[in-house]
Amino acid sequence: MVSPAMFRFRLRLASRQPGKLGFPEPEVKIQMSERVTFEVLPRNAETLDRATNFHIDGVGFLSADEARAASEALRIRLRLLNAILGLGLNIPVGDKISGQVSQEIKNKVSLEQGATVVDSVWGAAIFPDDGLHFEYVLTGNIDVRPSDPTYILEGLKMLWSLDVNLDQQSEDALHILCLATQECIRPVTPY
Repeated sequence: MVSPAMFRFRLRLASRQPGKLGFPEPEVKIQMSERVTFEVLPRNAETLDRATNFHIDGVGFLSADEARAASEALRIRLRLLNAILGLGLNIPVGDKISGQVSQEIKNKVSLEQGATVVDSVWGAAIFPDDGLHFEYVLTGNIDVRPSDPTYILEGLKMLWSLDVNLDQQSEDALHILCLATQECIRPVTPY
């Protein structure tokens, strides 16, 4: 008897600082139901606690549609948890290809290995869970800082001479903006 084809999803997420997923292991598994398991893995470090780029693989789905629905359910629940607990995770709201190898390499791997290379997706990707579909992951970390940090002091000098008075609404908005700068205020798209 041939077992039914199974599918998996891969949902990528990120954080600005390591330690957001403070597990010193290279992988954490969560049994969600009798058939479905989530596997949390780092993409740019050896262990989860050192990574800033992660993916969660959901395995055990009977169809691509079931895997897609589960990835969307996970995404919204992670976004809620992120907002409630202030985790500082960047959870994409959409899906876009963020990395891929050439068609020539895909064809060569298919011919020589019988395997299929899937594109890297920032968000959720769905593919068969047959051991023959895989993703090339190339990653690195870059520390960026200004070459001349005096712009902060120059900005302060410019603002010092201005008459700044905020009403309560403006004060609240400024407070929210300041809180947002402590985390990711624009999407971090790890490559």
